[in-house]
Amino acid sequence: MKTLLHVSLLALWLPIQAIETIAFGSCANQYHEQPIWHSIAKHKPELMIMLGDNVYADVEDTWIEEARTKGRSDALDAQVKRHIQAQYDALSENKGFKALRAQIPFVATWDDHDFGKDDRGSDFPFIDLSREIFLDFWQEGADSPRRNQKEGIYSAYMYGDVGKRVQVILLDSRTLRSAQFPVDKATYEERQKRNMGPYLANPDAKAQMLGAEQWSWLEAQLRQNADLRIIGFSIQFLADFTGWESWANFPKERERLLSLIAKTRAEHIIMLSGDTHWAELSHLSDPRSYGFWELTSSGLSEEWSNVSPNQNRIGAPYAKANFGLIRIDWEARALALEIRNEADEVIITQKIPFETMEF
Repeated sequence: MKTLLHVSLLALWLPIQAIETIAFGSCANQYHEQPIWHSIAKHKPELMIMLGDNVYADVEDTWIEEARTKGRSDALDAQVKRHIQAQYDALSENKGFKALRAQIPFVATWDDHDFGKDDRGSDFPFIDLSREIFLDFWQEGADSPRRNQKEGIYSAYMYGDVGKRVQVILLDSRTLRSAQFPVDKATYEERQKRNMGPYLANPDAKAQMLGAEQWSWLEAQLRQNADLRIIGFSIQFLADFTGWESWANFPKERERLLSLIAKTRAEHIIMLSGDTHWAELSHLSDPRSYGFWELTSSGLSEEWSNVSPNQNRIGAPYAKANFGLIRIDWEARALALEIRNEADEVIITQKIPFETMEF
């Protein structure tokens, strides 16, 4: 394992050597078989990025209702903490996960199931309990900025020296996210025939994904010097509209991020996401900046049979267990995005020259 230096002021990690291979994935049910860790390890990545649903720790509906109607109590909090902790304990005992984690650094954000409940956001009543266990499991130090941030577990890391510097930005799209805007039952039944989810774009002008603090922090991160920027989302950003959870459900927030990239002139951005239980590659050209690529890898153990439409998808999706790789060729100034299956076979691949991600 490489020697790491923690710079707490900037929330960055700086290894001595440049990174060339990064693995990533999401949706790892702790009670399902996870042979995929062995395939990931074969590539000897220098970093593993976990994009959410890293465990499935959904709390009981009755506990949420009790907190809503009666308020939280010490007994209820203890029950919730025991439940969530048990799910992380189960993942920590997975041999493949344990072996890879002992070899390389992991960085992580969360999605709904490790946040605490399917599709929930700021209305989830046990955010503080879930956050504490998340940060403990991912070994955040007592002085970690993530411990004291009011608006979530967002974080950023920098790897390598000037000329080969990789910035990893992990957003928190749960802690302050506004409520979803669902369709009625009859409409959803019709949507299901097209493999679409139950949500519409939220029409509320105040609906949000992030928050003022996280937006300010993100702008500062995009102004940092980096040769390659990786933005990790727990839900899809470029997918045009699936009806499931995605940034498309909060169009003003989605547009705000695209505008922020144009404003800061942040180049060489690659987007990663999870959540869907299928893998796919998406592309969007923004006339204010350049063409953006997003590779979705989901899940490490979970699968889905009904892939939703996505006009920004490039090629075919893949709906079985998978993981993602980023291979960086610093000499050629290019990178390759890959999706691989449990057998380590290449399913999706895309080469991207750095010059195509510039203003």
